[in-house]
Amino acid sequence: KAESKTEFLQALQGTNIGIAKGIGMSLENDINDTNAYYLESINVASTQNGFTSMDGVLYHNGRILQYPLARKGDSYTLNSSWSSDAFNGVRFLKQVYIPDHVYQDGPFQFTWISAETIFVNDSHPYYQVIDGHLVSKDGKSLWAGANQTTTVVPGIQRIKEGAFLGKNKIETLIFSEGTEVLELYAVSGLSNLTTVILPRSLEEIHEEVFYCCTNLQTIIYNGTIEEWNAIEKIPSWHFGVPTLQVQCSDGIVYLEPDVN
Repeated sequence: KAESKTEFLQALQGTNIGIAKGIGMSLENDINDTNAYYLESINVASTQNGFTSMDGVLYHNGRILQYPLARKGDSYTLNSSWSSDAFNGVRFLKQVYIPDHVYQDGPFQFTWISAETIFVNDSHPYYQVIDGHLVSKDGKSLWAGANQTTTVVPGIQRIKEGAFLGKNKIETLIFSEGTEVLELYAVSGLSNLTTVILPRSLEEIHEEVFYCCTNLQTIIYNGTIEEWNAIEKIPSWHFGVPTLQVQCSDGIVYLEPDVN
């Protein structure tokens, strides 16, 4: 990332200064508060301080730093690694293709890629797509959930950080037996989600897993109350969830309100 807003602005040419300023601010978290919302292209005159541009997309030291929020076209090929918030707020992107040579590690790497469809080749060494989900090659970790699904494919053990964040077409989400861990923000920001069904195999629920699921009214756990109580849970796992009940096979668990 840029060391300063000034360094960022000096690298840009041919963009409205208000938009450029907005992008500079966005190097942390503030992109949606500025005119950057309307930005279609970012162009760098030449390589400066590690900044370059390709097809209107900004790179820093060979890594995608910012994809313009209003860039025309509904498909894009990820030809390098990317900043975790490089796609935050992108409006028109619907399809993303990940070539065999591209791999992204670390938390929240796919969180803001809100494309409805992600494609990889069968030959990709690290990823596969199963029923619209981007899954690790060994089939154990779900990196990015599909936006039109109700059931997570069997065999998935870990739902990665932010895997379903913002997938607002989902109303019911069913986790198949075998799912063991729901990581931070795994199912957060699903404004239309009303029902979640959790498997008996669940072992860990991390913090704020359902944050901002403001219409979530029903949480069903396919095990007993005793089994539910044995799950390792961060106290804030249900922060922001309207319901304070978990329906188990032998009764209801009443949750304490979490004010975080």
